[in-house]
Amino acid sequence: MNRLQELQSGGQSRHSPRDTAQERHGAFDTRTATGVHVYAVSRSDRHSPGHGDAQWAYWGGLSVFGSLSSAMLSRSIPAPEPAALDLKSQPISDIYRRLPLLTSSAEIFFPNSGVVQQLVEHYYYSVEMLYPVLGRTSLLALPQLAAELDILGQETVAAYVISGSQETGSGHLILVMAISLQLLSKSDSRLASKAASYFAASEGYIAAALKDQNLKSVQLLTLASIYIMLDDTAGNVWQLIGHASRLYCDILDGLDDVHTEDLRMTLLSLEVQLSIAYGRPSEVNSPTCELRKQRPIAANPLAILIADLSGIRLATQERSLKADGSGDLSQGWVVEITMLLDKWHKKWQQMAASASNFELPSLEFMYPLAKEYGVFILHEALLQLYTISQVEQETRLATAAALISSLHILIEKASQPDARGRAIQCIPFLPWPCFHSVLQAITVLLSAGQDIYYKHKQIIRLGLRLCMDSQHDQNNAVYKALQSSCDQYENSKRLDDHVTAIASTTTTTAERPSAS
Repeated sequence: MNRLQELQSGGQSRHSPRDTAQERHGAFDTRTATGVHVYAVSRSDRHSPGHGDAQWAYWGGLSVFGSLSSAMLSRSIPAPEPAALDLKSQPISDIYRRLPLLTSSAEIFFPNSGVVQQLVEHYYYSVEMLYPVLGRTSLLALPQLAAELDILGQETVAAYVISGSQETGSGHLILVMAISLQLLSKSDSRLASKAASYFAASEGYIAAALKDQNLKSVQLLTLASIYIMLDDTAGNVWQLIGHASRLYCDILDGLDDVHTEDLRMTLLSLEVQLSIAYGRPSEVNSPTCELRKQRPIAANPLAILIADLSGIRLATQERSLKADGSGDLSQGWVVEITMLLDKWHKKWQQMAASASNFELPSLEFMYPLAKEYGVFILHEALLQLYTISQVEQETRLATAAALISSLHILIEKASQPDARGRAIQCIPFLPWPCFHSVLQAITVLLSAGQDIYYKHKQIIRLGLRLCMDSQHDQNNAVYKALQSSCDQYENSKRLDDHVTAIASTTTTTAERPSAS
């Protein structure tokens, strides 16, 4: 057992990931260490009912999945020859013009292969390189698959999609396009509706994945979770990612390859992000959980480091919950976690120093942003640690300000052309928990008082603008509360200035000599 595992296992976990004795329903609020209320929906046990119940839905009582037919058709499509990825600087507005809007899940249109290729590439560089799900080979085949489905004709494609066929490709293709469009909608808001229409068109596949137990189902559920982490109005990601994680553990036997290990790390990282944002015990909080067992397989190096950081953050989260958020953490434990984070940062810097360090093709496009992404997620982990431990206020405030600044730098650099003049539009995957961290950083700064607010006013306003631009409903309540706090500070300052001005005028009048 390594040192991190020892730190993680210091005490009994809140509940085992395979505990089925009690269902946990309902909503409650949890006050974080910064004083912000986070309203979290508890995750019901995913073995009651079992995986095979087609009526089980992660969306809630109004889920369309509950009314879908369980009769699944199948269709076989020959595996296409992989094509080469070649990122192009096609204007986003051109994607909008050439991409149809789907009005229902029974209507599936695929744009020409050029647009599909660009959407797949965007997903690859923004998401897959950090949180791998499908693997490069499967992604390379998707544009040709879209062309083949287009040849089949509209009615055949619609029936094929609605059937929830478990053939590799078509369900993945629709979700990859939805994710990519949702990412691009940050630059062109018109694409958000098209992203939602493609996600709705994936319902047949997701419904089938909820009842089947195979690796393709885990991939589909993971892709759907990634989409909902970008568009949190689309479903209950807390239950969905938990279902995907549990299903992965159930089917793990005999699946010992690189793609399986990559998927494990992605599920672990996403689960930890959500559990921290919700202030809930993680579904993988047991040291025996399969998602925490790294296998000696050569996997995606970036995903390995992100999973390592997730493990450190998970240890911090578990210790915080055991201490009931009281901040009663030993100084020695905090120092050890800080040292682990420092070692992690050095490894990330070495990895991001040169494209030649990556054993992945075409990584030169991503690596200029890898350094900035690493700085941001490091500050997320540091702020999480410092808000539940007794550290100097100046350290906590500096970390909060650095977190906001690092995200701003990352987004700004992603919008600038690279050395070859290509527009870098592939901002690394930033789901709503990332912006929840920004709101937490703003909370730390505001809670320090009015003087600190004016000292960091510019960075606080920058953080609020970043969260407003992200447009995540999950963060709206906290955002509005923090904006109100800023307004109160501003009004208080104006009142103080007004009183000071009146006092100054009164003093001047009193000292003015009389006309006589």
